[in-house]
Amino acid sequence: MRQKAYINGQILTMDRGRPEAEALLLCGKRIRRVGSTEEIRGLLRAGARVVDLEGRTMLPGFICTNASFMAMAYENMFGNAAPGGFCNTREALLRELSWQEAGRGRKPGAWFVALGYEPEGYGRGPGLERKDLDRISRGRPICLVYASGQAGILNSQGLLRLGIGRFTPDPPGGRIERCPETRMPTGVLRGTAFFQAVERMEGPSLREALQGVERAVDLFASRGITTLAEAVTEAGEYEMLHLASLVGRLRLDVIPGPRPSPEARFPLSLPERLRYHRHCRQGSCDINSNKCSCFGGEPGNRACGRKAAPHMLGLVQQAVSRQLEKRGDLSQEGQRRLVEEALGVVTMGSAIEIFEERKKGSILEGKLADLVILDRNPLTSSLGELGEIQVLETIKEGKSIFRRLAGGDKER
Repeated sequence: MRQKAYINGQILTMDRGRPEAEALLLCGKRIRRVGSTEEIRGLLRAGARVVDLEGRTMLPGFICTNASFMAMAYENMFGNAAPGGFCNTREALLRELSWQEAGRGRKPGAWFVALGYEPEGYGRGPGLERKDLDRISRGRPICLVYASGQAGILNSQGLLRLGIGRFTPDPPGGRIERCPETRMPTGVLRGTAFFQAVERMEGPSLREALQGVERAVDLFASRGITTLAEAVTEAGEYEMLHLASLVGRLRLDVIPGPRPSPEARFPLSLPERLRYHRHCRQGSCDINSNKCSCFGGEPGNRACGRKAAPHMLGLVQQAVSRQLEKRGDLSQEGQRRLVEEALGVVTMGSAIEIFEERKKGSILEGKLADLVILDRNPLTSSLGELGEIQVLETIKEGKSIFRRLAGGDKER
């Protein structure tokens, strides 16, 4: 196997036996040796690739144990109608949705669906109705889904496509809101009226769904995450992730926790569950999970409030800040220990949580080469700088799956 060496760096191993090193040597997917630059140079064979870290910092790849991965995938499959940024008025939302709809490369008759609508997020006044969505498009069916998931708004073409009109009765447990004078639907469907409409809509194509998954993978990789676990995954989502793994769209390890279902092909035995098939293995479904160990609720960078991938260093910063509030002012060495502990939670601690501590979570001989390169050392950075640390490269089993260029773009 071809050798690859990283030298002249600050390597935080998260291994108590040897917490820091200067260099390491990879052989294929695994770490062969951790040591000094001189020691690693002495082990190189002809044809080995050498990467000079130039003093940058390397850590084990981050492990996100309660990710909202499928939510991120959905946001890349569908439009985004959540309030946030300058998208805080009805007019701004309609302009944003018009921009999103125009940017979709789907055929004209395909549905445009946007998620996360919250009427209260756009100031006082009535919520959007059919006539408002008609300003976006009259020829394309549109559905705006409330953030609660219990209601939605259709434009005129959407109502026509589903055969919902003046004389359509309200289904049990649902309501079709209507104009008092004409009895024509306003476009707002609630409860079972909305659920029945969704069942009859044409969803994204398989190609679009796989693209959404792949974009979510890119976002998580850009945060230095090499393994993520999803607490609750519906049967269809589980099958989608399994398919994405088979066609090579998962470049990091994904552990979906499928919700129990008599039709689904799970649960598996423990040995089977711990075996990856092209970066996907079955995890445990935690239906009652309310923890959010790695999803930071960080504001997105789009006009509307699109969620961002978890910022692992930002979460380390939050954890250290909370500890400082409890313990009071600590010395510089005390703060450093808190940062080290927090880093341990998102590396070795999380590896233990998913039962993979023997191959992940620390930089140690024989473990998988899941690594992240940062632009500065978290242990020597001030508390205010932790959230500003940039991920320069993410390496999964020896292969680069994200690289930040000088201009901030990424390179595969």
